[in-house]
Amino acid sequence: MRLDSTYIVTPQLDRAVAFYSLVFQRDPTVIIPWSDDGIQRGAIYDLAERQHFILSQEKGFEEALLALANARSPFFLVFTVDDVQVEYARLLTAGLTIPKPPQMTPSGAVAFEFLDPDGHGIRISERWTTPLMPITDSEANPAPDSMAAAAPAATAVAPPEAPRST
Repeated sequence: MRLDSTYIVTPQLDRAVAFYSLVFQRDPTVIIPWSDDGIQRGAIYDLAERQHFILSQEKGFEEALLALANARSPFFLVFTVDDVQVEYARLLTAGLTIPKPPQMTPSGAVAFEFLDPDGHGIRISERWTTPLMPITDSEANPAPDSMAAAAPAATAVAPPEAPRST
């Protein structure tokens, strides 16, 4: 299995396309006009062979997106570059707000983070310098009995409440 694409829903496609075109230093490969029913339109960036970054504006999702942005989702996108300092300087010069300069992460990568216009987190990182620990065969394929014993009990979590207007 491999990840084929990243799909982001945005309430303002034109603003998201302008932002990601600046970040990726390219225009979308495909612009998808409004569907016949007027519900959806989008843009697709081909970032690498068989790796797509898709932006979609879908009517009816605006309130959910605002709630997500206000909740500060833990989800974020990670992009790898050869020289994080050069990329940091380029994005600052282009006018992006980046709260902190590049820093060393626990994984051994130098990275910086910022938000896209819809509140999605983005991390720009250099390749890791710390080798990843290989997974042993017993970790990758645990015995069924050990999985049941090690699995925590499922706990229901209520979704965050949407901000209330006054």
